[in-house]
Amino acid sequence: MLDANRPANGSAGPRVAPDGQRVVDQSGEMAAEQREMERKADLVEATSRAERMREPSTRFWSSRHAQIGPLMALFAGLFTLAVRTWPIATPQGRGTVGVAWFICATIAGVMYLAGFFLADRHWKRARMVLVSAALLHLVVGFLAAMQVAAQDVAPAWQSIVFDAVPAAVALVAAFLISPPPGERSE
Repeated sequence: MLDANRPANGSAGPRVAPDGQRVVDQSGEMAAEQREMERKADLVEATSRAERMREPSTRFWSSRHAQIGPLMALFAGLFTLAVRTWPIATPQGRGTVGVAWFICATIAGVMYLAGFFLADRHWKRARMVLVSAALLHLVVGFLAAMQVAAQDVAPAWQSIVFDAVPAAVALVAAFLISPPPGERSE
């Protein structure tokens, strides 16, 4: 009769089960495999932590503070493009000043959106784009408001609100966009 724990030839080789199949015993290897998995997991975690510190996109989206400025730029861009697309309440969207205001509002809105997308990796450019778009928007909004007031279409202060609010939001957004950790602002 064969012993299930000993090979048929009596050597110290692999064990054979009563049905004749070899028994695979990896109980001694499990502890070593577990240590190896823990070591690899620690290595992956350390590598990820180092990449998160270097990559602005990871830093950008993981920090609530870093998101406020770009989100404000996104709001300014979407609001400007929505008001210029559907100029129901804006008096400067109609009349003789309408085409020039429409073109400049489109440019400002697209620049606000560009500032949102640039804020992740090129924060200095994002600030510059947002400030220049806000200044363009304010100047054109002021000129359009003066034209609308001169034509007695609406009071100037009512029409400039549609341009001043997103421009002010974009200026605040430019101020709130910050450099990644470890990079000094110059």
